[in-house]
Amino acid sequence: MAEHRNVAIVRELYAAFSRGDLEAIRGCLADEAVWHAAGRNWIVGDYHGRDAIVGLLAAMALYAEGSYSVEVRDVLGNDRRVVGLHRSSARRADGRSLDVDDVLIFDIADGKVVEVWASPYDQYEEDAFYGTEAPAGLVAPARISN
Repeated sequence: MAEHRNVAIVRELYAAFSRGDLEAIRGCLADEAVWHAAGRNWIVGDYHGRDAIVGLLAAMALYAEGSYSVEVRDVLGNDRRVVGLHRSSARRADGRSLDVDDVLIFDIADGKVVEVWASPYDQYEEDAFYGTEAPAGLVAPARISN
């Protein structure tokens, strides 16, 4: 059986993130896409529009000092929604590390991601990794919108 077209879109989004290809990420997102990041750390919030979402993902990679990696476990989907299961890991020079399972729920319309809900399995670990304040030089991208 062939892979569902919406599953392929999400797999490409994961692959683009792993390559650091911000333009390919942008191409997977609808103009007015929304990304909801849960938790109590400096990256949480609702990100409205492609630029804000790409800003979030870029800030995560910068904060992880190039060590952020995603191991896709499974991607399941249908005509409207896709669920991505993955493991995120990262290690910073200051000793903070992240190794947590995540669930992303994607709404897809007309071949583009229109909304994402991101939820780590261990919110406490993710919050400890990021901390509550954005480090010097990084903008809290939740404040950016199109």
